[in-house]
Amino acid sequence: MRQWIRFFGLILCFLPTWFAQAQRPDAPQYGQRGQYAVGTQEMTIRGENRALSVTLWYPAEGTAGTEPEHNYSLALAFSVPGHAYRNAPIALSERPFPLIIFSHGSGGSRLLSLYYTQHLASHGFIVMAADHPGNTVLNTVLSGANFLGGQDFVSNYAHRPNDILRQITLAEDLNASGDFAGKIDVENIGVTGHSFGGWTALSVGGARLNFAGIRDWCSTNQGSDQDNICFLLDMESDIAAARGYDTTPPGIWDATTDPRIKAVVALAPWNAPSLDLTEIVIPTMIMVGDADRTTIPERDAYAFYAALNTEKTLVTFANGGHYLFIDDCPPLLLDFGAFDVCSDLVWGLPRAHDITNHLATAFFLKHLRGETMEALAPAAVNFLGIDYKTENN
Repeated sequence: MRQWIRFFGLILCFLPTWFAQAQRPDAPQYGQRGQYAVGTQEMTIRGENRALSVTLWYPAEGTAGTEPEHNYSLALAFSVPGHAYRNAPIALSERPFPLIIFSHGSGGSRLLSLYYTQHLASHGFIVMAADHPGNTVLNTVLSGANFLGGQDFVSNYAHRPNDILRQITLAEDLNASGDFAGKIDVENIGVTGHSFGGWTALSVGGARLNFAGIRDWCSTNQGSDQDNICFLLDMESDIAAARGYDTTPPGIWDATTDPRIKAVVALAPWNAPSLDLTEIVIPTMIMVGDADRTTIPERDAYAFYAALNTEKTLVTFANGGHYLFIDDCPPLLLDFGAFDVCSDLVWGLPRAHDITNHLATAFFLKHLRGETMEALAPAAVNFLGIDYKTENN
């Protein structure tokens, strides 16, 4: 009896650690949490009539895997749960930590893929994410529209790439003085994002707006998925004006990019007809579920992959839907009856998240830190339900 009491006592002692880790025991190598504890801070970028609320995650002083529960403020009085040391000192390191910037989907939030952003920080990256004004869950709530309603697509097609560049500037400022001085590698930057955030990552990685591509696609394709992108044609002149053009460009628009961006991971990216990818020269990974009915793979992810003429990788989750890359439902989304946008009909999200974390982390370690990465060899990616292909053009 005493042995059982002792056993359950040990169980209770370790429960906080297990809850903090919250990952499957069969997580692949880079899907397991990294060596660093995770710290977090909140910041604001002001100016340009577009203030950005930014969350920062970073390798921190502390015990890895036992980070305390941290409630992130999402919208109004709502919060989402995570695990991180708030305002902890940054971890000691002989070299600066590469920067990765995450961009959320339409009607989303910088805080709805914590499984991913916190994970990247545990592997030695400085991670930033900002709410894109006019395109968040708060805009939906305030508008009284459905989950993806109430969004300002004009300002976001115009300014989302620049939102990423402004976060790079913030990282430069942090790296110049203060607690993060000399700790951020702003010469090796990754960008990643989900859905509209995947579009944003590709756009700031060198892709350029191309409304002629949308017109061509909309003129030759019929069906309900037309509504998902063709509405933008009515906004072309307004988007051009918001970007600062005096007249709407007749052809492919100028890129909004930074040469220090060295790698892109796009999760279920949206709207391939709207982007010209000929100037993307950096390694790019695309992940998608082949049953995604929001960003149709044949129109978007597969078309993006085919158009890339650089080192590229395509990861396809068999029978996976659009929301594979979102956290399990926090109470806020359940309260709004939005279970369908934080779950999947086929995949258990912990397994999908482990694979996403594994492949994206390995990809960024290879291209931002120069590490040899056998985990990305096709023979090593042998997960049930995953189709994996890579080309080095």
